[in-house]
Amino acid sequence: MGKRLIIIVSIGVMINIIGGCEAPKVPKNADKQKTDSLRNEKRGWVKDYALCECISLVGKNDTTFKNDISPGIYIDISSYGHGQKNIYKDIDSLARKVYSEITPSQIADYGGRKAYTASCIDFYHSKSLDSLVRTYDDEINTTVEELK
Repeated sequence: MGKRLIIIVSIGVMINIIGGCEAPKVPKNADKQKTDSLRNEKRGWVKDYALCECISLVGKNDTTFKNDISPGIYIDISSYGHGQKNIYKDIDSLARKVYSEITPSQIADYGGRKAYTASCIDFYHSKSLDSLVRTYDDEINTTVEELK
C-alpha cells in the first residue's frame, strides 16, 4: 500500500508541476488596456478616413483626389464591421454636410474664397465626428490576434 501511495502522490505532484508550466495568464485589466488602446487606434484611423473624405470633396474635380486610395486604406486598417450600421456611409454624409456648410471668408483680403482645408481639419477635431465614431464602438473588430 505504501508504494501505491507514493505513486499516487508522485502523479499528483507531476500534475501540479505540469499545470504550473502553463503560460502565465494575462491579467484581465491588461487585456482591457490592450483592447482600449486598439479601439483608440482604430478610432483614429476612422477619423483619418473622415479627413480624407472631406478633402476629397474639396478636390472632387481634381484627378489627384479621384485616384487617391487613402480612404480605402483607412477602411481596410480600421476594421469596423459592415453590418446594418455603416460608419463609412455615415462619415461620408457628415463630411458632405460639413463641406456644404463651408462659407466664404469674411476677411476682405481673401476675396470671398473659402478655407476648405481649415474646415476639414476643424471637422477632424469636431465633437460631432468624435460622437459619431464612438457610436460605432460595438462595430470595431478587435480580435485576439490583434491584441497580441
